[in-house]
Amino acid sequence: MSLVLRNEELVALVTAEALAQHTDPEEWITRLILTPAYKPTPQDPDVRDIYLKAYAKARAYWQSVGDIRANLTDDELDMLFGAFDENGIPRLKDELPEEPPVGSLAYAGEMAKKANIRTHAPFDSSQTDEVLNEEMADDILKKMKDLIHG
Repeated sequence: MSLVLRNEELVALVTAEALAQHTDPEEWITRLILTPAYKPTPQDPDVRDIYLKAYAKARAYWQSVGDIRANLTDDELDMLFGAFDENGIPRLKDELPEEPPVGSLAYAGEMAKKANIRTHAPFDSSQTDEVLNEEMADDILKKMKDLIHG
């Protein structure tokens, strides 16, 4: 089976990026698709400041209500901190409800998953060219532009 990309702008971006990485376009696309999504941890330099600001906000709250959790270190909070609830109260992971709040996007996703609702039609391999050119081209083009323009 062969694949033909008809979007010339996409072809040019894929080719340029593949050349810049000293690989062929097919290999570059394969790596792009198979590379797992980036999931930051509290220690990642890209997001560390965000976590530290959240910890400071949580400590300020806990201190204002006389809670000893205000004494937790950053390292301890890296392991224990969960999120701020819908009222802005900081919660540790073990204090978060197992089910997301009713009406939240996470709740809708959980309900769709439990109801076995699928958001995409079954994949028909005979339609690969059409799917890539019509449904994925814009997404790949956006990713390419984001990679190139930072």
